[in-house]
Amino acid sequence: METGFILTEQRGRVAVVTLNRPERLNALSMPLVHALYAAFERCNADETVGAIILTGAGRAFCAGLDVQDWQPPEPAVAGEPASYRSQLRWLELMRRSKPVVAAVNGLAVGGGLTLILSCDVRVASERAQFEERHVRIGLAPDMGSSRLLVQAVGLAQALKLQLTARRIDAHEAARIGLVTDVVAHDALMSAAFAVAEEIAAHPVASLLAAKQLVWDNMCEPDGAAVVRREAEVEERLMGAPEFAAALRAMSEKRASPVSPPRTDPSR
Repeated sequence: METGFILTEQRGRVAVVTLNRPERLNALSMPLVHALYAAFERCNADETVGAIILTGAGRAFCAGLDVQDWQPPEPAVAGEPASYRSQLRWLELMRRSKPVVAAVNGLAVGGGLTLILSCDVRVASERAQFEERHVRIGLAPDMGSSRLLVQAVGLAQALKLQLTARRIDAHEAARIGLVTDVVAHDALMSAAFAVAEEIAAHPVASLLAAKQLVWDNMCEPDGAAVVRREAEVEERLMGAPEFAAALRAMSEKRASPVSPPRTDPSR
């Protein structure tokens, strides 16, 4: 289905959301951003979807903001920076979203790199390139990237990328932890689907709970608070039908026959 500058399709329990402005290297315009939000909301509301793949059409994943066609998609509130609401909306959407696998098919710079930082798994084509270019155009990191990039690659590597604005290739991105896997370009979507299908095979309630715990606890200094959140979620999930069904499935399996004792070849 096509909605403005976004293409969506579903294969089994995996939905694919594609940025579709290839003539502009999928640069982020306001109509594209609105359509992207709407596509994710539909996927998250659809009970038949277990995981989402985010990718780009053409030779780029996303070339960042389209400065010729941009204004904040959320209205400004008195006393707040003009772009605050729109940036926060994306982070909150990704925080509560079903798991997202970024399939980085090409160039991901500026806002394009920022988009993938809030995805859960990042798979890159060997043709992908990455650039944190905000300082190059007189700006600074946004949409949470000053924290998310540090958490992905560590403080030194994050500062190196953000202060030099240098471009790196897919293999360098994998080496520092910016992406999880690098594959041949023609195998990108197959690799992304393999990961997404593995994720989507699990109960959605558990996937959402796991994501929420990671987001809530990743900067929590209080260890007791971390464990309390986990225990509260565990108690809730143990009362859900998915857990009961899993227990039944485990109990109905026959015990494996006892393996014969191993013989020590040295004797």
